[in-house]
Amino acid sequence: MRMGGGDAGETPKPTRNIAETDMSALRLPACGSALPIDQTARDAGRVKGIISTMAVEILLPKIGFSMQEGQVAEWLAADGAQVTEGQPLFSLEADKSTNEVESPATGTLKIITKTGETYEVGTVLGWIE
Repeated sequence: MRMGGGDAGETPKPTRNIAETDMSALRLPACGSALPIDQTARDAGRVKGIISTMAVEILLPKIGFSMQEGQVAEWLAADGAQVTEGQPLFSLEADKSTNEVESPATGTLKIITKTGETYEVGTVLGWIE
């Protein structure tokens, strides 16, 4: 700590350089551990604290240069099912081709669209919590 300021005869005031601050003493909680989560509220979509996970959106991907829309032919996992990243999630029909689209994350699948419907590229089809 350095002593700074003041004329002769004045009591010097201590100053602290930010570089001298011991940052190792600061302990911040990991995301989600700061406040308790009420499980009933979490299930209902209301949270009493911080949820440590975020939902990952499942978007209709653009497969091919000219693709503007596609159709979800079939969901390969049921709504509410546990899925893993990379697992085939749904069949996408577009431009006379059918492709399997993989899960972007691991978690619980929530489907918000219907099979057989046509959607624009980038439409949110569901999410994984």
